[in-house]
Parts: sequence; structure tokens; C-alpha cells
Amino acid sequence: MDYSIGTYVFGDWRIVRDIGQGSFGYVYELEKNQYDVTAHSALKVIRIPTTKGELDEAISEMGTKEEAVAYFEEYVSQMVKEISIMNSLKGNPHIVTCEDYTVVSSPEKTQWEILIRMELLTPLDQYIQKQGGKLDEQTVIRLGKELSTALAVCEEKKIIHRDIKPANIFVTEDGSFKLGDFGVARTLEQTTKSYSKKGTQVYMAPEILADKKYNSTVDLYSLGLVMYRLVNRNRMPFLPLTAGPIKMTEREEAFVKRYRGEPFPDPAEASAALTYVIKKACAFDPQKRYQTADDMKTDLDNLSLLPHMTINEDDAKTFVDPSVLEKHIALKKEERATSIAADDEKTYAGTSERKQRSEKNLPVKEEIVYDFSVDQKKTKLKKGTVIALIIAVLAIAACV
Repeated sequence: MDYSIGTYVFGDWRIVRDIGQGSFGYVYELEKNQYDVTAHSALKVIRIPTTKGELDEAISEMGTKEEAVAYFEEYVSQMVKEISIMNSLKGNPHIVTCEDYTVVSSPEKTQWEILIRMELLTPLDQYIQKQGGKLDEQTVIRLGKELSTALAVCEEKKIIHRDIKPANIFVTEDGSFKLGDFGVARTLEQTTKSYSKKGTQVYMAPEILADKKYNSTVDLYSLGLVMYRLVNRNRMPFLPLTAGPIKMTEREEAFVKRYRGEPFPDPAEASAALTYVIKKACAFDPQKRYQTADDMKTDLDNLSLLPHMTINEDDAKTFVDPSVLEKHIALKKEERATSIAADDEKTYAGTSERKQRSEKNLPVKEEIVYDFSVDQKKTKLKKGTVIALIIAVLAIAACV
């Protein structure tokens, strides 16, 4: 089918601009005029197989044209099912709306074109360029919240996107962020075992790359990587932050480090609080990541929280600024560490003042201990006792 400027699709929608090539097809801008009102939309065209050469290669591998055609026809069927995923998510403010779709086959029935009409939005990278080449931290936080909201909806429907990257994040006219392109999405049931590696490797979770079992936390990992890049001078983890082009060897080394699970360096331009959230989302061990999108959004909503009352060192649910938490834990450890000898600990712990301070989580007064050796046996005395002994000795001397 011809998709040149001026061509009509979906009845009265006219192609007015060639936007470019996306992850799985070509994208055009559509326009519709009705009752002096002009509406705009986007058209994505996915060809299966993409070229005649791809069909010839399939015939060579499978032996017959019929088998190759049957293979591609099944692929078309799967793609249509995945388009229905987008329809099931319609109405969410942070997921791109699929407004219509159709499938057109060539006269020979050897190639198919899937036409998807959806919202006309600005891709994230283009939006960033319009903002001067970077986003401020508050905007990155908002992006994380809004896409976490979208992923929470996906979790409810047991959908794993698997291809979260800047090219699949879009921005509305009012600056809201939306998740799009569910072209490689699979339902949770299909991904409980290694099903495929479709997706973009640079943002892909390590367990997918390693052909291991995975779940919806892979989407949170990818979202964390997108956010990392946005607050790290547009660089992925382990890449040099110095100005200038990045060498291919540097990209490969950075990828290997991430794949092996080396701890990420802190992003260059993120607060301690946002760094905590990003690194938790990108934890190498899936069990140490946020387990739900709602959990991640909750922390993004509460970045300014400070610890109140007591903080459990093992508490992974209540977020606090990591630098504050670190200082708080150090203080608690210092409070617990006294210079009281271990064999007298039980005696001192029984005093009412110590008990009250312990219950109120207040520092225990440090007690200075003096050691006197008598017949090879150590006797420990408090400072007050030592002073009393000295006074008594002086009084006796005066009487003499």
C-alpha cells in the first residue's frame, strides 16, 4: 500500500507527514477535517515480513513457501493479539491510547501490513531536546511517578511491557508522560519461563539477557535505567561522564559490568533520595528491587520523608533519605556501644535510669571505668567510687 503524503487511511484520515521509523515500523502523522474542526493522530505501519528478502530467507530455512507464509501469518495473529492489549489499557492517562487498527494483506498473501492509529504525541528524546537537552530532577521524579502508575495498571492485567526505553515514552501537550509501544509485550503467563528476548538490550534486565525466569520487576528495572540516564548527563551506568564521544569499547565494558551485577555508581546529578529509588529499582537481584510499581511510586511520592521515632535497620518498606538513614543507624549503634565491661552489663542494665533511657531510645550515659589489679584479679569501679576512696584516705591521713 502507498503511504505517501495525501494518501487516505481509515476512511477520512489523510497522511500529512512522515514522522520516521520506530521500533517495529514506520510512523506518520494523520489529519482529519470535519465541521471546520481539525483532528490529528499518528499512524504506525508494521510490515510482516518486512522485506521480500526476509521471506526468501524463511523459505530457504523452512523448505517451502507454504511453511514460511504460515509462520508469518501466525506472527501477524500474535501481533494483533498484542494490539488488543493496548485496547484493554485504553483510558489510562499515562498509557498511549490505541484508537483503531486494521490488517491489510498483499495480493499474493505473502506480506501483511498492520495499521495502528493512536495518539499523536512527542517522543521523550525530542521533548528533552526542546527543554534544552536535559530534564530537571523534579521532572524526572514526575516521569517516574506517572510511568509507575502506568505499570501498576499493567501489573493488574498481568502484562509485562519488556521494552521500556526513551523511544517508547511519549509526552502530551501539557507535559504528561505516557508509556507506549506494547509491540513486544507478553502476558505474565507467557513469561514465567524464558519465552523470548525481544526488547532493547541496553535497557534490559540481566535475568532476561541470561535466559532466566523473570517477572514484572524487569519493567521497573528498565524504568530505573531510563531515570538513571536522565540524571546522569545522558549517560548509562559505568560510562565516562567526560564530554566527547563514547568509544565502542567503553560501551561494551559498561554493558558487561551491568550484566555481571556490579553496583551502579551514583548518578551524577541526582539527590541522595532519588539515587536510592533508582538504585533500588535497578538492583541486580530481582528480590531486592521494588516488587510492585505501587511500591516504587510510594517512595517517589515520599522522597522528603525523614525518619521519625525509630527506624529498623532492615526496614525496606519505609523510605527515608539514605544519608539520613545511614547517620541514624550509626547513632543507634553508638548508643548501644558503651564502655561498660561486658561482665557488668547486666547489673547496669537493671538501673531505672538506664531502663528508661533504653525504652525511650535515648543515648545511655557513658560511664568511665577504672581498673585496679589486686592479686591478678581486676576490680572495676566507677569514677564516683574512686573519688570517695581518695577522700576517705585523705581524711584518715589528717587524723593521723
